[in-house]
Amino acid sequence: MGRITILACLLVGVLTAGCDISIIIPDPNDMAPEDLFALMDEATDIVRDEFPDARLVEVFGFPDQGAGLAYEAEDLVDWEFWFVDDIDDATPGQVVLPYENGVFGNLLISDEPITGTVYDRLPEDVTYQEAIDILRDDGITSGFENINLRKLLQIPEPDEAYYIFAFPDDSFIAVGAESGDIIE
Repeated sequence: MGRITILACLLVGVLTAGCDISIIIPDPNDMAPEDLFALMDEATDIVRDEFPDARLVEVFGFPDQGAGLAYEAEDLVDWEFWFVDDIDDATPGQVVLPYENGVFGNLLISDEPITGTVYDRLPEDVTYQEAIDILRDDGITSGFENINLRKLLQIPEPDEAYYIFAFPDDSFIAVGAESGDIIE
């Protein structure tokens, strides 16, 4: 924690006292990563205000634009929350809620379905910090472009959602969001 001390004088008609005011300014290196599960709940509340039956089916995390690759949880600062819902009575579609610079953006609505994803509740067993730690413990130290939490149809065990890490060489590694198992 950084600390700045400001000396101020209290003036009430005349100089009567000196004040020592301390303002605490957080050091960005000490800040904890976003609580993804709390953000997921907040995003769901925001989307369901307009689409009461919407279901969260995917979450994407990105490093700050221009920052390059992510190496640890603190590097993931921008998020996208992908929901499925009936846009109108006959059209299934998607609703995306971006989260950038600590603020939720406007809803992005499309009548295009989200493909390759099992539309089921995302688990909250393994955090994205733990998923990154599992990668590191397995000897994978390179940076990644993004992380995606979803249940894939293509993975042999679609009953489990995975944190899917996308790497610059177009490879992917998945970490089970319940089991912590790695799929390369």
